[in-house]
Amino acid sequence: SLLDRIREWISDRINDLLRLLFGRGSGVQPPALWLYGIGVAVLVVIVFLIARAARGRFSQSYGPPSDGPRPPEDYFAEADRLAATGNRVGAIRALCAAVAATLAGQGSWQGSPLTVREIFQRSSDFVNLRPLLVPFEAAVYGGRDVDDATYQRAMAAAAPFRAKEKAAA
Repeated sequence: SLLDRIREWISDRINDLLRLLFGRGSGVQPPALWLYGIGVAVLVVIVFLIARAARGRFSQSYGPPSDGPRPPEDYFAEADRLAATGNRVGAIRALCAAVAATLAGQGSWQGSPLTVREIFQRSSDFVNLRPLLVPFEAAVYGGRDVDDATYQRAMAAAAPFRAKEKAAA
């Protein structure tokens, strides 16, 4: 059958590779099944290491980009929603987006060539934004989790900008 032919062809190619690596000849050679098993074990270890390095972030989806820039109050609302579900890393990201949008305009988060640090440094209140910036960098760039106390300090740092948005509205 066609399936048997494909299986046989793959087996022949693997045997050709083994002969190339270990020679054709005399002496004791490892059985092909052992080498297949070692190859599968190496692949399983690689997949495990990649999945572990991702720390479960494969399931975190990033929504499709909206049609236009989002106002800061949308980011503040998103931060509240994410924090309520326990996703403090996403909430920190949304708080930074809200503050950046307040400081540099609505399109700054999606289209600015500046980093968050550069946008925050342009603020006259940069020192007070550090409790928001440092956990953001640690979580987003360093892959660290955000504990509740750190998130509360970040929310306090972003609170003056939320008040500015409410006053403007």
